[in-house]
Amino acid sequence: MRFGYIAIEKGKGWFVPQKFSGIVEVDFSSGKSKFLSRLSGYSIFESNLCGAIQKKNNLLVTSLLYKEELNLYRIKESESVRVILEKFTSRKEVDSKRGKFRMSFCKENYIYFIGCGYPGIIKIDTESEEIKIFDIEIENGSQAKGNDNGVLGWSAGITDKKLYIPLCGRKELVVFDMEKEEYKIEKIRNSCYMAVSRNEQDLYLFPEQNRVIENYDIDQGEWKRQIHFPEGFLGEEESRWYCAAFFHCGYMWIFPSKANMVLRLEVEKEEFVCIEEFDNVEELKYLNAGVYDENKVWGFYQKENRLDIIDCHSLQIQHKYISTPDNIGEFVRMEEDWESYVSQIHIEEELDMKQMLSFIYGKDSLSAEHKIRKGTGSNIWERIG
Repeated sequence: MRFGYIAIEKGKGWFVPQKFSGIVEVDFSSGKSKFLSRLSGYSIFESNLCGAIQKKNNLLVTSLLYKEELNLYRIKESESVRVILEKFTSRKEVDSKRGKFRMSFCKENYIYFIGCGYPGIIKIDTESEEIKIFDIEIENGSQAKGNDNGVLGWSAGITDKKLYIPLCGRKELVVFDMEKEEYKIEKIRNSCYMAVSRNEQDLYLFPEQNRVIENYDIDQGEWKRQIHFPEGFLGEEESRWYCAAFFHCGYMWIFPSKANMVLRLEVEKEEFVCIEEFDNVEELKYLNAGVYDENKVWGFYQKENRLDIIDCHSLQIQHKYISTPDNIGEFVRMEEDWESYVSQIHIEEELDMKQMLSFIYGKDSLSAEHKIRKGTGSNIWERIG
């Protein structure tokens, strides 16, 4: 089981699997996981449904990557609620391959989801469960690069009152006032795809293609300086080099997507420390990252189902490998789920027959090397049906 995005709180994590429709809870002290809930309204074998996930108080909210809906899970009640967002239907043309939401955060008693393929913001009251949708109207512009026109960036700068969201491929920022629930679009001098705020004054922007971070004075509306990446820093051309950046313990932490370094930046001195260096830039590294506790940060290394926890001062790294939950069978509704499953068309690499037949019969029916081949899937399912 491969995991997707994660929410973390007090030594526990909540993941969304890539090949199953549901939520998995993980205890990081033991590395053990359990299947917590299936998503309401879907077969358990639906894949790649979920984008960002966020937790606040008793509520876990997941955004469905390519659907017009959210899933609200009430932890104490063990209830999963499907919320269809009809307002999305008018904006389907901008979904592209990026999915609707890839960033979320908590502010007071609210959960926010920041659009990516969908140009807008969702605000959820965790007490009343009221949901507000804020569309961001973006004019077509000649500055936009290819399919990036109208696509919001992968991270937003968050201050006490405002959000600063880049517009990919354009020299513009969306500035959203969280109190007034209004937005405006400001011009900037370079296009970027990540914004990180340190306080109410300083905003740091990560350009899409060059090797500098730009420091912007929010109050004055002026550029202050540029911070150049270290000499050995490399990223894959035409790709998003970093998945996340944020401040914690007085430093900026930068986690790679398709780049070769995990970095800690001391902003005043403009000094980088390379925490870990990778041999290549092509392979996807971290999916998302954030604050673990008062003295630690984390990054989720998706390929190995591994949470890397970094001590902010000693820079020691703990690797927490996440086990696959063994209780998924409790959530399977055989007739309903298998009927949906066998009717789907599966990509060759997605279906490991050893795993699936072992799940059905409780034994290893095929060797790990025997995977389904194109054109044989229906024959196999006829035999076992």
